[in-house]
Amino acid sequence: MASADPLVFDMSQMSEATPSVFTKRDMLALQDQQNGNYASNQIVLDTSQLANSNKYMAYRDAYLTVPMILAATSLPIAGASPADGTSSALPGPATLGTSADFGFGLKNWFGSIVHSMILDYSGTTIIQQTPLSGLWNCFVLNTTMSLGDLETIGSSIGFYPDDVNFVYRKTANAGLIKGITNTFNTVAQGSLVDQHAGGHQFSNKGMFERQNRLLTSEDGATGSGLGSAVSDILTASDMGRLYTSQVISRKDPVDAAANAANDLKAGCIVYAIQAQIYLKHLHSFFSQIPLLKGVFFRLTLNINNIVMDLKQSTAGSWDMTQSSITSPLGGVNPILLASSATSSASAGPTTSLIDSTGVKCRGNTFDGSIKPVQTNGSTIASMRVTLNVGKTVIDTVQKSTLTTANAASSSSLSSSCILNVPAYTFNPSFEEAYLSQPVKTIMYSDIFQYTTPSVDTSGAAFNFLITNGISNIKSVLVIPMLKNIGASTTASGVESLPPFQSPFDTCGGGTTAPYAALNNFNVVVAGQNMVYNQVQYDYQQFEDQLRGVNSVNGGLVDGLTSGLIDFHKFQRMYRYYYINCARMLPIDEAVPKSVSISGTSLSKLPITFYVFIEYGVQVSVDCLTGARV
Repeated sequence: MASADPLVFDMSQMSEATPSVFTKRDMLALQDQQNGNYASNQIVLDTSQLANSNKYMAYRDAYLTVPMILAATSLPIAGASPADGTSSALPGPATLGTSADFGFGLKNWFGSIVHSMILDYSGTTIIQQTPLSGLWNCFVLNTTMSLGDLETIGSSIGFYPDDVNFVYRKTANAGLIKGITNTFNTVAQGSLVDQHAGGHQFSNKGMFERQNRLLTSEDGATGSGLGSAVSDILTASDMGRLYTSQVISRKDPVDAAANAANDLKAGCIVYAIQAQIYLKHLHSFFSQIPLLKGVFFRLTLNINNIVMDLKQSTAGSWDMTQSSITSPLGGVNPILLASSATSSASAGPTTSLIDSTGVKCRGNTFDGSIKPVQTNGSTIASMRVTLNVGKTVIDTVQKSTLTTANAASSSSLSSSCILNVPAYTFNPSFEEAYLSQPVKTIMYSDIFQYTTPSVDTSGAAFNFLITNGISNIKSVLVIPMLKNIGASTTASGVESLPPFQSPFDTCGGGTTAPYAALNNFNVVVAGQNMVYNQVQYDYQQFEDQLRGVNSVNGGLVDGLTSGLIDFHKFQRMYRYYYINCARMLPIDEAVPKSVSISGTSLSKLPITFYVFIEYGVQVSVDCLTGARV
């Protein structure tokens, strides 16, 4: 029988009429409690207002709308020559205006702005605060989503995985940023195939796609530079009324030496970003919660507001030892700075990527220009970049700079974060059936996080005790990352920070340390090896452990599956070492067990392991009242 014949038969017997389960569906909106002030690095939501709506709330499909503002400012140096040598009217070191729209971007997934969360349900804390939860959530999204999801919701949630074909590492600050960079956003081919062993693609398409789907400006062309400006169709004011992400301000610096009628004024570019974050992507509790009436909870999100002061050396390259990156909670820095390499196909690793002399930080997909350059001896050029939740820049230093530059420091977005929740009214007959068993048990997973000491020597064996006792263990995830931005045991200053705080490294948005290979790897739970034979080879870890995790049908059925990590990505920059530990007898689930990891690091760079233990939790609730049972 042809495979389609049973489907044809079943469809022919289907009734055209479908029962109406619900008589109404509303989208209810709830503002957070911060009154537009996010200097405390928190978003707090209280659902008491929704609990009194007498509707069934679908928190499984709820999402947050989060206004964010990304701003970069750079003061010119009096008497300095132009950054690009084209016009004395635009002196260095900062030409942050003109066409620099693609000079900045965000790491993968808007939810990277969330460092940790706490959920109090009816007065009881059921989700504990776990730092760096975004690292786990990015892993889950990369193993759950499909290519179709990228096209349908990718632009809404700021999700498009970073490519792995051009990852650059530099050991010194001369010419290139010290550490890992993967922020070249121009697609270029040609002679690079001969220059770069990493493949045929000289770009991070993921970064470009995220920028392309996010950034709009009213003076942008409607068609590859040939069409009229966007403002001929839709003005910036109208885009603001629609809460559209857009560039809201661009200013070139004004140098008093070049224009005596003006004071020294800063160059700047300011982005307004409208982000959507689904609750089910923040925690598995929300993906398992049923329709509930009268439920009350308090959700606290700790957020990664970022302030960066990037400085250059007298040689003209970014000097990371003099720069500072401030993340108050020690979380992921969601900001990415585009590479400075030119867009020609002949530009390879031997020219410039981030900061060679003369061309700096070029957002060159559309030949933009962000060029803080050093041109007059010992004076050090600097650039301040901030990202914060809210419609207004909250950094006082930068607000003053933007005021001096006559540039916008506030957007037209909502001043508050908003929780949007579908609310349903049942057809009475179906409601009766739904409430025939009013007590529902929500079975979800929580995570425990532990950061190990670094393994600094290639070929060094490690054996780390992660915890003395956790019950109902589901899985263990090990994420290898460089010890610090410079990947050096003698690093100082900003280099002592982890790589997920670097604006040049995509780490923190799903990628790990490149080529961070392990062998003899195993996870030991209560003295028992979870892998019968220790993992020796890359293909074993990918095929036997990682492939199919969180995927439709576990990745076992060709033609219907999901997941975005293939073997090529795993080998280069998605080095997730994942072990399923859930196979046990029910009687053993409640017994707390110790967890340790062991293996050998083959990387010549110092590696730190960020370990996440997933464990099962359950809570019973009354669907009619929302009360815990």
